[in-house]
Amino acid sequence: MTESVRPEPDVSVPPLLSVPPAAPTLNRTRLEAIARDASPEFLIELAQLFTKDVEERIRLLAGIVSARDVTATAYAAHGVQSAATSLGVTRLRLLAASLEKHAEGEDWRRVEVALERIQSEFSHVKELLEAMREGR
Repeated sequence: MTESVRPEPDVSVPPLLSVPPAAPTLNRTRLEAIARDASPEFLIELAQLFTKDVEERIRLLAGIVSARDVTATAYAAHGVQSAATSLGVTRLRLLAASLEKHAEGEDWRRVEVALERIQSEFSHVKELLEAMREGR
């Protein structure tokens, strides 16, 4: 799998909790373990299910964030975090955890920034998972 270049974050935005700039997009050890323990075909199927599920979760999260509902935002972000954890999508997991914490603190500016970064990171993840599926 090849890593594509991720755009540099806007440095004028305050840092998000628990998201180191060098956090990897994918935990390759986790992906390799899934492929080894189950099968490469299972990993591809799991990645496709992950993509479909998380795409919907992020779409719903965006609507909830705009409503400024603390509990629902934190819950929805936790769902994205859990899905990302299951497949080893490290940076997305960290961004979702950060959004959850900022929502609990009602820091809506950072919540919005985290959401934008989640959406961008998810696009990047989809590209990498598609490349994996195609054997690139």
